[in-house]
Amino acid sequence: YAGPALKGMFNKYTAEQIENEARNSPNFYAYEKSGIRQNELEGYNPAFREEMVNSALADKIPIFRDVVSASNRYGTLLGNMIRRGLLDDFIAKNPNLTNAELQGYGNALNVFTGIGDLGDFSAAAEWLSLGFFAPKLAISRFQTPWMMAKYWELPRVRKQIARDLVGFVATGSAILGLAEIGGKALGVTVGNIFDPRDPDWMKVKIGNQHFDPFGGFIQPARLIARLGIRATDRMGFTGKDLLASEKDIDPLDLIGQFAAFKVAPWISLTSELMTGKTAVGEPATIPGTLLRSVTTLMLQDIYDAWDIERNPAAVTRAALASGSGIGAQTYRDSETRTRKKMRDLLDKKDFTGAAKLQSDWNLRTPKKRIVEQKNTRELM
Repeated sequence: YAGPALKGMFNKYTAEQIENEARNSPNFYAYEKSGIRQNELEGYNPAFREEMVNSALADKIPIFRDVVSASNRYGTLLGNMIRRGLLDDFIAKNPNLTNAELQGYGNALNVFTGIGDLGDFSAAAEWLSLGFFAPKLAISRFQTPWMMAKYWELPRVRKQIARDLVGFVATGSAILGLAEIGGKALGVTVGNIFDPRDPDWMKVKIGNQHFDPFGGFIQPARLIARLGIRATDRMGFTGKDLLASEKDIDPLDLIGQFAAFKVAPWISLTSELMTGKTAVGEPATIPGTLLRSVTTLMLQDIYDAWDIERNPAAVTRAALASGSGIGAQTYRDSETRTRKKMRDLLDKKDFTGAAKLQSDWNLRTPKKRIVEQKNTRELM
């Protein structure tokens, strides 16, 4: 689906042709009956735009709006074609579907593609999404694992959902496996899959770029895993090699952080404007923060890659990953993460590696230097 969506991104007439062909599909009535979201290419009603590319404010900025419009077309076409294509396959396998089965699988497809079901709050959420708020995208990450249970009494729907979920997990796991086996020579690493404290848990890292092959579904899973590992730390089963400060995590803080940065991004926007720092401690300017707040996610990923890495290869990786649904973020390690890496290297007697991390950090943030304490793991 990415190929046609890419063509539609650069040519609005091609995009319109793709959508018109869908209206002439023999399954168009089934699309309508199932309730799958078919979003508008140039719509101004937030109820019919992909939430992850919902940038109505950016549409008002001259020149920039053309770039945003192209990005919106890509996201809208990709989402629409994925939902229609999967429903076409389901109908082909089961030509005598009932209305309940069509609507059940249609709801599952919406959730799988980032359109969560907020029930009575749906109407309000459509307009809240304009104010730097993405409630449906965030809630869909929690609802996805429960779709099979929700439609348990519809065997054909249940089995198709199970196949979709297994295929999704298998694909993400295969990417992690390939990166682990053959990536080290190319500078590719995989986060510690056994420790959800690692910000790169179940992710692939290349330099300062972090890729989530599970398209954002890892975030709620990591939240739950971190809450669980906090309990095992307190019982003494895990975390024996960690400092007390690294294990002392307030569960309410964890939930609050997730809500702030994943469910309600406007909170992180306010924080950036007030503190001049991003969530990971990077310097943030007021113009840059405001621009990101009205920019589509794909363009944000591309901009961050260029801003931090400053090379075409990083920008290309970000564009390809984000455009295909793989989460792509580019940021430098926070101070806490840098200190943790230095302690691990000191434990392994890798003094050269620790010194390089220390030097790189101190050059980048001279006002907040890290000073190594002799003969100890503690760092000032």
